[in-house]
Amino acid sequence: MIHQTAIIDPQAELGSSVAIAPYTVIEGPVTIGENCRIGPHCHITGHTTIGPGARVHAGAVVGGEPQDYDYGGERSYTVIGAGCHLREYVTIHRGATPESTTSLGNNVMIMAFGHVAHNCRVADNVVLVNGVTLGGHVEIGARAFVSACTQVHQFVRIGELAMLGSDMHLRQDVAPYCMAIDDGIVGPNVVGLRRAGIDSDGRRVLKNAIRTFTGERPQAEALAAIEAASPELPAIENFVTFVRSSKRGVMRAAGTGRRRI
Repeated sequence: MIHQTAIIDPQAELGSSVAIAPYTVIEGPVTIGENCRIGPHCHITGHTTIGPGARVHAGAVVGGEPQDYDYGGERSYTVIGAGCHLREYVTIHRGATPESTTSLGNNVMIMAFGHVAHNCRVADNVVLVNGVTLGGHVEIGARAFVSACTQVHQFVRIGELAMLGSDMHLRQDVAPYCMAIDDGIVGPNVVGLRRAGIDSDGRRVLKNAIRTFTGERPQAEALAAIEAASPELPAIENFVTFVRSSKRGVMRAAGTGRRRI
């Protein structure tokens, strides 16, 4: 299952039924789980762990040194969850500080030419479409969807089940369950909420909460109104906690002339 032109470091640990295509280099103490498929011309390096059933396509680089002037070769990590799909020429860099980690959860798909910088944390079932670029320390919640060619500034957070439009330059956090375009929130991610099994009552509550949040009230007043309208609902607690914990600010309504809920 390992092509004769592949180069495998003696330190590497490969699970059962791993397939490695021609001209791929596995360098350093890499661990690759069972039933993984590694395509041609890939480079997997550093203290990298790839979970079982992952697919890494042609030309991908996983665990490379971070693009950070302060990095001095210290030990840091890259962790890729089970069932992930890393498409052609994806790059994922390890942590930039000693003993830190860049991590992907389970069943993450990163499409061709996507980039995940050092110390990012990407949760389960996230989709990053072709050409998405994550700066350092970005955090993305479970089942979020980021459309093609969007650029995410370092330290930005994207909430659970959020959906982002294409070609965005994202500098602020995006709250959970929201759909965002280049200049703000346009409503709930209705399709994502439905696919996640949230019933019509739950979707209605979230729609009303997002309408309140993107309205004219100051943020603190809007959050208080959201809490008062839907006490103890877990999704609302998640929404409000996310917004209150933001350090970069949270996107609100899209600009004049945009269609809103």
